[in-house]
Amino acid sequence: APVGGGDDDASLDHRSYLGVQLFLRRQRQQQAEPDPDPEGRLQDLHWCRCSCCRLMPVPWESLCCRELSPMEVPSGSHQCITQYSQFEKRVLDRDWLVALLQFSTDLTNAEFLEHERRHLRMAAYRSFLVQTHGPQDKGQRLPIPSCVISAIREKFPDPNMEYTDITALLDIMDDLLDKCSFQLELSSDT
Repeated sequence: APVGGGDDDASLDHRSYLGVQLFLRRQRQQQAEPDPDPEGRLQDLHWCRCSCCRLMPVPWESLCCRELSPMEVPSGSHQCITQYSQFEKRVLDRDWLVALLQFSTDLTNAEFLEHERRHLRMAAYRSFLVQTHGPQDKGQRLPIPSCVISAIREKFPDPNMEYTDITALLDIMDDLLDKCSFQLELSSDT
């Protein structure tokens, strides 16, 4: 029999054909799918201008507060939006967030206590968005800067350091919150 001949050749050729087809399909998918991180924001902090950002797992959380429009960031001497006293009062203050949750959700005390830090993070994200962008329609998703996400997670950490994607967390919050009809300004400190 010739070298490489016999029944095994047919199955080898078929496996080679399938391998080439799989390779070509993957190549087409890679060409069709855009790079999930075209600016390299997941590799380093070259995009951070406030010096308070941290590396995030997804590009839409890899935003610096200084990349927001000037109307959304208070003017003043602080380098980062998280350094303003109003940020502490209206985004990180536990009593404020508990009042916000009591006012705008149907959470029972038992439900709140079961996942207290998670509910506080959700309320803090929502409060930040209302402070900077005004009330949002249900399902509307605006970016939250990395420095803000990091400050909120540092204040209300998950015991296992496992965090839900911000967009998924805001979907959950939409189910809990009615559209907030209030807005407090993040004014510059005097």
